[in-house]
Amino acid sequence: MTLKTYPFDAAEYLDSDEAVEAFLQDALDSNEPIEIADALVVIARAKGLTAVTEAAGLSKDMPAAAAPAWPALMKVISGLGLKLTPVTVKSAA
Repeated sequence: MTLKTYPFDAAEYLDSDEAVEAFLQDALDSNEPIEIADALVVIARAKGLTAVTEAAGLSKDMPAAAAPAWPALMKVISGLGLKLTPVTVKSAA
């Protein structure tokens, strides 16, 4: 018997503000810039990539493989209707 697999796209499940927030929080908790950037791309696809790039004032011709600079990431976050919020983490010491 052959195992049949199907492609998974997290963007299909980001259908509410709460789902988007939890998805982005998980990426932020990783402290991995690539994971955070990837999460923003998935969220942008879920919300409509063209609409998000227009709202962010970014060119749709920007290469997808290019690592976005902090100002561009902040524009994308704003274009997604999100904001970064600091949370104090208690140290183990």
